[in-house]
Amino acid sequence: MKKFMRKKAFYILPLIISSAASYAASFDCSKASASYEQIICSDNVLNRMDEALSNNYRAVMNSDRSQRIKELLKKDQIAWLNKRNACNEYSCIRSLYEWRVDAICEQYGSFTEKSSCISTNDISKQINREREQAKQEDQENRIPSRDVLQSLVNKYSSEVSNLGFSKKQLSSSIYISLSSSYVRYFSLQEYLSLMFDTPGLKSITRIDNDDYFGFQLKVAGSPSTGFTFKVEDDELYLNGIVNGNNVIEVVTAGQANQLSNTFYVYAVQVLNRNNAKL
Repeated sequence: MKKFMRKKAFYILPLIISSAASYAASFDCSKASASYEQIICSDNVLNRMDEALSNNYRAVMNSDRSQRIKELLKKDQIAWLNKRNACNEYSCIRSLYEWRVDAICEQYGSFTEKSSCISTNDISKQINREREQAKQEDQENRIPSRDVLQSLVNKYSSEVSNLGFSKKQLSSSIYISLSSSYVRYFSLQEYLSLMFDTPGLKSITRIDNDDYFGFQLKVAGSPSTGFTFKVEDDELYLNGIVNGNNVIEVVTAGQANQLSNTFYVYAVQVLNRNNAKL
């Protein structure tokens, strides 16, 4: 049986999540070649700001404003475009758009043009509404998490049983620390079933000796990790994380909350991958 060393420090393994998206700005993103064009086309917020800026510019130029004001706007817009086109970083482009979108109507538009202008505040509200709508639609199309969990318990019942935990241990509820108080989460069998569905999983082994009770898992491309518990009657209290051959115990309430968050994220990633409603 592998011997684990005790440590009182605390360590949370990093979780790296990446994503990418492409949007269409006021120009043809399929033909974007300049650095500033590619940055705008790859970001939803800049995309909306570019569309809003184009809308606001047209609102003033197609209005009844004097030719002098229109010529001034045109001249200032060319100067602004030259500044934007010289930017090669997201922060540079974003800062230029943030003030220019609102400045066009505020400086050159009358009350009539302002009513048809799109402000940066309008953009933020619209993006937030779309995000909430997308979340709601996504959740409506998902499977109840309890159904997903039961399906995984059935699927991996043999693998969990072969780990060697007793039936009492597997049926015990796990308690995790949230806001300095413990709440009941899944049973050990339920959580292990989730872990067996982890992408790239190579192995899960039982830890059950005089010092620790829990499990260790190995995922391809990552160091071994896992979790340990303090046992009280038929209840399991999350109290440590496995890092290689070491078990690192929590010491403070803040560390317990961090550990619980990591424990929770591992489970949520599997549930989310199985289209569970969270």
